[in-house]
Amino acid sequence: MKYFILISLFLVSCSSPEKETPVPGTDTPLIAPKIITPEIITPELIMIDPLLDLSSYKNTWQIVYNGPFNHSGANFVILDLFEHSENDVKKVLDAGAIPIAYFSAHYENWRPDANMFGKKIGKIGGWKGEYYVDWKDPKNQAVIKSRLKKAKDKGFLGIDPDNVDGPKGKDYFPFIYKEAKKLDLLVGLKNFVEILPEWGDKVDYFVSEAISEDELSCYKKYNKPTVRMYYGRGAKTPSFIFELKSGGKSKF
Repeated sequence: MKYFILISLFLVSCSSPEKETPVPGTDTPLIAPKIITPEIITPELIMIDPLLDLSSYKNTWQIVYNGPFNHSGANFVILDLFEHSENDVKKVLDAGAIPIAYFSAHYENWRPDANMFGKKIGKIGGWKGEYYVDWKDPKNQAVIKSRLKKAKDKGFLGIDPDNVDGPKGKDYFPFIYKEAKKLDLLVGLKNFVEILPEWGDKVDYFVSEAISEDELSCYKKYNKPTVRMYYGRGAKTPSFIFELKSGGKSKF
């Protein structure tokens, strides 16, 4: 796993102790003040291990959106950015697994930062209190940047942005990807197979809710960790994809 150590060196020149200068008419010595400005070497980010090679991790997944979290032993663990604590993330890291932060790329009225969003452009069908946002609105961009920083600060190694296949998604997803990579976060692509030809080689893993064999087979050529959220209908999950069922032993 990739670990980083932030090292900042402060070099202070050594010198002889200051001579005491007597104050006239007293026995009290006065030490002449001297301000020592340390030479600061710009902190270096030293890589102990090579960049995370996800191909070395067995393709096993766990997804927990809310409620108590107990690590199943999976290598890739998706937790809700807001619902889960730093301690939950630490459990995953301590197990040598990869914690991934789930959040919607759009508006949800129950989130603590909901009032920070700007322009909304339409309801997300079938989901109460959820709206697509205009990704070009600076307020909406600021929310996403804040969420990415929150993920980084909590210790997540990657993100799972949801609903990126909404309106203007082909323009919106690159923005999220770019901002996440500035923070050295892994980025997954959820659904949105329409942009696979352009983004399949760039993203780090895939999350799919596909039901058709054709769509599921699209991921094979990229040879990356892939999980399918299976709702009990559609084609059989290919062997190269890890299946999580809505209920049952391996569930989300």
